[in-house]
Amino acid sequence: MAEFSAECSSDSKVLTEQNSDKVEVIERNKSDSVKLREEDVPGAILPRDIPEECTVKQLQRWLLCRGAKTTGKKMQLVQRVKDYIAGGLSSKIKDPDGGIHLAKAKADLGLMEEINAKKLKENFPVDGFTEDLNILRAISFGTIWRYMIEESDAKKQLSTAKPLVKGYNFFKSGHVLSIKCRESDGKFYVKSQVLPSMKKTVLYNCFIVFNKDGSVVTAYDGCPAGVDGHCNHVTSTIFALEEFFKQSKAPVNPSLTPALSCTSKPCAWNVSRKRKIDNLPIAKAKFKKHQHGKLSKSEDKSPPSTRDVRAPHQQYPNTNTDMYNLLHRVKEIENKTGKKMALSLILPQKTLEENKETILVDHNYCTPLTHIEPVEPEQGNGSPVSTELLSLVKCHPVSLEEIKERCIKVKKRLFADEKDVDQIEKETMGQSVNENWNLHRKIRITASKCHRIATLQATTSPTKAISEVLHYKQIPQTIYMKEGLSREGAVIAEYIKSRKLNNQNVLVKPCGLFISKSHNFLAASPDGLVYNADSTESSSSGLIEINLVFLKENETLHDGLIRKRIFLPGSTDGQLVINQKHKYHYQVQQQLFVTEKS
Repeated sequence: MAEFSAECSSDSKVLTEQNSDKVEVIERNKSDSVKLREEDVPGAILPRDIPEECTVKQLQRWLLCRGAKTTGKKMQLVQRVKDYIAGGLSSKIKDPDGGIHLAKAKADLGLMEEINAKKLKENFPVDGFTEDLNILRAISFGTIWRYMIEESDAKKQLSTAKPLVKGYNFFKSGHVLSIKCRESDGKFYVKSQVLPSMKKTVLYNCFIVFNKDGSVVTAYDGCPAGVDGHCNHVTSTIFALEEFFKQSKAPVNPSLTPALSCTSKPCAWNVSRKRKIDNLPIAKAKFKKHQHGKLSKSEDKSPPSTRDVRAPHQQYPNTNTDMYNLLHRVKEIENKTGKKMALSLILPQKTLEENKETILVDHNYCTPLTHIEPVEPEQGNGSPVSTELLSLVKCHPVSLEEIKERCIKVKKRLFADEKDVDQIEKETMGQSVNENWNLHRKIRITASKCHRIATLQATTSPTKAISEVLHYKQIPQTIYMKEGLSREGAVIAEYIKSRKLNNQNVLVKPCGLFISKSHNFLAASPDGLVYNADSTESSSSGLIEINLVFLKENETLHDGLIRKRIFLPGSTDGQLVINQKHKYHYQVQQQLFVTEKS
């Protein structure tokens, strides 16, 4: 027997001796620890003696098997490999593949814990089971997670996560038929019957053992994947227990809620559940993926009897039944109004018997109305019904006079002379807080929408553009808009202060809505009018428009304006030129045009 090395202390002892060419086995605190060799993990040995001759992928794999950093260029990886070899760290192998190689090494040594199905079934109680699950400790999702994920030796996705997802789908799909439990020797024994995913002629029996604290000790299932106790059927059983305790409002401690004895319950027949899931028509089948902790929402809440479940390309809106029902309604309107509808001359005229034969083709997706023979109403003088055609849109369409009156009202509201322009500007002081301001700007193209109209493409929907420009929908104020309005006063004060530094004494006064005297459909609302305080002229010399620009952290105003492309770098150093393609430039240009300022 070759030499075997192990660390020994007061709380550790050598469990067994194995060939040193294989692995080292050390038991600490009664738990096995296996040391991997380079031969156990693919890529842990460099294919060439000189690291410089290896590829980047080979170097990264070698470092990954040691838990080292794998980033950097090739020369950095080569130097890192040499440092690990020189420092004696190359012998410390780690499993980079989620524990699969460690599990194989344990299996070769016979240290893998295997569930003995025969022994489990022999020690499993035969009788004394009850359907009252209150005797169990509360089961939560943490119980399932610890058993399926944390307590698994090889944390592989195929062996842990997949049964977790599929097991929940099994439970939600009704594959768990029955669950019974009992307590014995300080443990809880649970057995259940679960339907397989495909076969409907067999039934799998699951056996699960729980500790007093509710943790899973071991489990077994009769399916091919259930030998390790981590299959879909075992998981679905635990999910069913979790759902039971989640919906149960009463405490689950058996001392607080003793179960009723069988003699205290009313007499009832023991009706076993069906071992097969009922077949459903494809129209009523629901295909969905269940997610733990999320309630499923039904997309179509209409009753199945009134819903056409056919594919869209198979649904014919103009079926024989629909045509018959439409003709029936047209006849009713003609009988009530005494006028002939043009639609009745287009629809096919058939007898009741002919309609019955053609309606049968529609598979009863639309029930025909009862047949009513049309009655020819008579005028007061006994003459037959008038053949004057009835409009499909309205019995009394809009007259030309009414259309003309509406146009006059729109023109009167839109057009304004020079006197009206000045009056509207005074009436709309306060702008957004003034109702008249909203009333007059709604029917006009304002300066803020100038860029939207000027850059309108031929492919753009005109309906959407008109709805946006003419303010059909009220746009709520954002936090940026509110902050900009609140800071307007401070910005104007800063502007006046900066002008004084340049020996220019100016005043800024509020204004309302300006309407173009030559183009009444254009309007503008500057944030203020600029006056020369030293001048005796009453007219303003300019406008002021305030737009709040939000900057990034540690960003200057100069950089922010360039980043947002509001301004562009000028020809001289430090000079900025406004971007003539930006919407702010279009806004200012329309304001100058409407207010007739230079």
